[in-house]
Amino acid sequence: MTEQSVPRRVVTWIRARGVWFWSVCGVTAVTVALVTGTKVVMDRAQGAEWYAGIGQWVGGIGSFVAAVIALWIATSDRRRADQLRAEERAEQAADLAREAALVRIDARQLAPAVRIMPGESRAGVSVRNRRSSRLFEIEIVRVVQEGREIAAPELDRQFGIHEPGKKPSAEFIDALPIQVLKPDAVLTIFPKDWDAVPADYAAVRYTDESGVRWEVDTDGGLARKVE
Repeated sequence: MTEQSVPRRVVTWIRARGVWFWSVCGVTAVTVALVTGTKVVMDRAQGAEWYAGIGQWVGGIGSFVAAVIALWIATSDRRRADQLRAEERAEQAADLAREAALVRIDARQLAPAVRIMPGESRAGVSVRNRRSSRLFEIEIVRVVQEGREIAAPELDRQFGIHEPGKKPSAEFIDALPIQVLKPDAVLTIFPKDWDAVPADYAAVRYTDESGVRWEVDTDGGLARKVE
């Protein structure tokens, strides 16, 4: 046990007793002081001034105990309110991360939107938006292929878009981040020079409609908020 742990354990023990325990202790201490002081004065047969002094002394102790109890209640309520707010913020953050993770990333052999030959496929990355809102500024930020990390792979200009109720289409755009992905839509991305070997791991970042930026990956865990 370290020297710093002893005061911490004492503080924890004091807080664990609760305000009512210390209230009873305070009242008991005042009562004992009153009885003891009165007995001492009676044994010494002191005058009225002593009795008045005992009363003032006991009254001061009572006021001090009352002030301590009031302070304890105030600080306990504030600490409890702060703890509840912190728990609410943590739960809200977890809910947002779970919602952000509804965007699913997959790295495998994918069919291009425009096929030259039947059954044609290429190694690529798909982004499936299962959120109820649109995604913006989508980008691949990290890739691991054959055990080697690729920070920002060069992409083909052709992107596949598959929206519910529509046939898959191919779009040619200058940059991936300008693409907007609607709810329930799938974006297919084909990095260059990946014709045969899918990535072992891929991480994608996007911005939601509230302006928060998230990172999701092929591991499928909770989304990570990007500052």
